[in-house]
Amino acid sequence: MKKIIWAIIACQLFFSGISIAGAEDNSVQSEYFQAEIKSMISEKELASGGTEYEFKAEVLTGDMEGEEIIITSTQTGAYSSNDYKAGEKVLIASYTSMEGENVFYISDYVRDTDIYILSAVFVLIICLIGRWKGIRAILSLVLSFFIILNFLIPKILTGADPVLWTIIYGSILTAGSTYLVYGINKKSTIALAGMLFGITAVGMLSVMFSGLTHLAGFTQEEVIYLIDQMGIAISLKGIMLAGFIIGGLGVLDDVTIGQVSAVIEIKKANPKLHGYELYKRAMVVGVDHIAAMVNTLFLAYAGTAFPLLLTLYISGNNVDLFRNAINNEMIATEIVRTLVGSIGLALALPVTTFFATYFFRKEAK
Repeated sequence: MKKIIWAIIACQLFFSGISIAGAEDNSVQSEYFQAEIKSMISEKELASGGTEYEFKAEVLTGDMEGEEIIITSTQTGAYSSNDYKAGEKVLIASYTSMEGENVFYISDYVRDTDIYILSAVFVLIICLIGRWKGIRAILSLVLSFFIILNFLIPKILTGADPVLWTIIYGSILTAGSTYLVYGINKKSTIALAGMLFGITAVGMLSVMFSGLTHLAGFTQEEVIYLIDQMGIAISLKGIMLAGFIIGGLGVLDDVTIGQVSAVIEIKKANPKLHGYELYKRAMVVGVDHIAAMVNTLFLAYAGTAFPLLLTLYISGNNVDLFRNAINNEMIATEIVRTLVGSIGLALALPVTTFFATYFFRKEAK
């Protein structure tokens, strides 16, 4: 989720011309547009290593639409896998050199059409399988992105406290999404109370342990780009902590709603159960759920940080290398992110179960 959000921010900054009050223009500004490669003009081996390619391309968007330009692409090391061919659409970056000439180079592939197709398939499958609740889930997803992109991110870019405002807007989007999907009822309200407790716990733990482990947020390349290139004054550590909190929202939703449902169904199956006995039986279900969700949370983070796992594996047979690896801020950040999210998840479970047991203890009589 974090990568998606920062990708959208980057697109907004590049294509919509967002201006941030107080930002200083202290670097070369690039313009971005799409083009289609027509043919390769030349291929040259560089003395420093790698290969430089020149292509003829037709501009597809922007003020130069329809014009033919010459673009370059330098490929070295891991980037040598980008094999651009005629007919492919690419994202072009342009800037004016010190001599006043326009310089064009390939920034990346154009992927938006394929992403739109995949998104349409996702929406279609969710709606077909989930039916009305699936439609409401999609609307909930849209609401979440709307709040994040139109309220949370602009607030952070003004220099506001990222942690405080992520908790505030996270609570708002969680409430809106929960009531939208599950309706305004006792079940949703109890689950929401458990979620808010979990969000607060994750926020407090994130602040505490990021301080103890001296995490400063310097591993976030996207944020560093915004600060260095766009001149935006934001807190690296604050953005990192905000990411911790947002990352825990989704799993908290699943666990708390599931736990309230478990209490309701157990009570329906045996109306004579009250108090501690109802709580104890619901916790049996909850413990199984939490065990699965902790693993899910770890795998979700592991998927985004797989190269870091390779680093840990390589250094695992050497104690000194392993210590160096886990003391690296990039790896330590992912470890802290996973653990505080899992702890917040675990703490939300008994609290939600207690609330559900208390408020549903007289049901089904």
